[in-house]
Amino acid sequence: MLTEAVNRKLEPKSTRYSKADSEGLSIEVTPSGARSWKLSYRFNGA
Repeated sequence: MLTEAVNRKLEPKSTRYSKADSEGLSIEVTPSGARSWKLSYRFNGA
């Protein structure tokens, strides 16, 4: 699960990376330290 505490501990690395939970939510961290949230979902099973 992505909590506020987990989000605070994410440090920038030399390459872009992401940390995901089991519900389709993930956060992507760039080398500059910027963060963006991503949500993956399916509609009608597609």
